[in-house]
Amino acid sequence: MGVVVTNAEWLKANAPDYGPEAGELDWGPGNVPPGLEDEPPSKGGAYRGTTPPAEEPSGLRALADELAERRARGAS
Repeated sequence: MGVVVTNAEWLKANAPDYGPEAGELDWGPGNVPPGLEDEPPSKGGAYRGTTPPAEEPSGLRALADELAERRARGAS
């Protein structure tokens, strides 16, 4: 008959070693486990949200230029 191993024993024997700074409830410093820093979320990495591209609203450049001109006149 084979050796009987409990789930806890199996998990302990097969758990990844994240180093001396890892604790019971975390893998140490950082947002993701070591070695997964550049992986996508589907492979254990961190989610990195991105901002969608945006166009400059019409008139915004003219307003910024006018404000800069007013500041320049007020400073002299």
